[in-house]
Order: sequence, then structure tokens, then C-alpha cells
Amino acid sequence: MHRMPDPGVRRATLRLGARERYWLQWGVVALICAMLAVVLKPMLDHLIQVREFQSCQTNVYKISKAVAMYCQEWDDSLPQAANWSDVALGFMDSTSGTGFKVEKYMKCPLDHSPSVSSYLFNSAVQGLSLTVRSANAQQEASRRRLGHVAQTPMVIERHGSAANASAPMWDWSEVHARMTLPHSLPEATGSYIQAGGRPWRRTGEDLALLRDKRF
Repeated sequence: MHRMPDPGVRRATLRLGARERYWLQWGVVALICAMLAVVLKPMLDHLIQVREFQSCQTNVYKISKAVAMYCQEWDDSLPQAANWSDVALGFMDSTSGTGFKVEKYMKCPLDHSPSVSSYLFNSAVQGLSLTVRSANAQQEASRRRLGHVAQTPMVIERHGSAANASAPMWDWSEVHARMTLPHSLPEATGSYIQAGGRPWRRTGEDLALLRDKRF
């Protein structure tokens, strides 16, 4: 038999005061924000990585254009290793549209070292011309050893490099040993400039597959 509630008995109810409601609302907001942060953090991290990689690509583009301008003035010959970054900076004001603080293009945003440059020159290509054979026997020997000069990495990403830093690189194994791969897109990736002037990139997997191969 259904029993009717006794009108004389009061049920216990949860009543929140203004202060309790205030903190409950803020607690709900904080919980939602925390959940959004967990969901959006990978996306934001990826966007930051892309932005930093694009900044580095801008750097190598500016350097490649500056070196190309130098080549046009010096019979299509690439600069010497001893002063390559000075040469690039000397022409950088024309490629950047302004001569203000062009040194920033020599530093990758992910390079937190105190060094002034994030890029290393391949001394194996110094002084070589892409189109004209030289009477210099040493330069012609370098050309034959490299194979395809225009496809040879001329400047590679190497964090912590000094101004005008250089090293000889005759094949992809030597590039792999020196190139920094700081960008995750999603694989570890590094930037470089071909002697022909094209800015490019390679992943660690690319370099492993190219090991011991000539350019």
C-alpha cells in the first residue's frame, strides 16, 4: 500500500549560498579550461614547430639569395669557406629589403647556443663555378670528386657554429654526421642549401638512406 508523505516532515535539501555557487562556477570553468588545454596542446605544439621551421627556411632562403648575388658578380663562382658568412651578410640587405639586423638570418630560432650562426659551409665547394670549368687543377679535382656540384649541399644547418665555420663534406655520410636535425615535422628534420642555390631539407631517415652516396 502506497504511503502518503507526512506533511509535517521536512526533507533535507542542499542549499548553496552565493559564495558556494561562485566557487562552484569557477571550478567548472577551470575544469573545462584544463580539458581544452589537454586537447589543444598537441595542436599548439605542432603549430609552434611549424613556425620555427618556417623561420629557419626563411633564413636559408635569404642566405641562398645572398650567395647567388655574390656568384653573379664573381663569374658564377661560389665564395671561399674562410669568409662565406661575411659574404652572405654583405649581400643580405638587398635580399631582406632592409639592412637592419640582418644577422638574425644566420641563427635558427631553435639554436639556443651563444654562437652567432646555426649554419655550416661545405668547404668542398669553395671557389667552384656551376657552369665554367676552372684552370685550377685542385678545383677541377674537387668537381670530379663531388659528381653533381649543383646538387651538393653548400650550407647545412649546424647549431652552435661560429662565424664563417666550415668543414669539407664529400658525401651524404659526412653531411649526416654534421647536420643538426632540430625540427619535428613529425620526423627530425634539418635545412640546407644546395650549391645550385635551392633551399631544401632532409629528415634523419633520408640521410640514413643516402649514407655513403655521392651528391
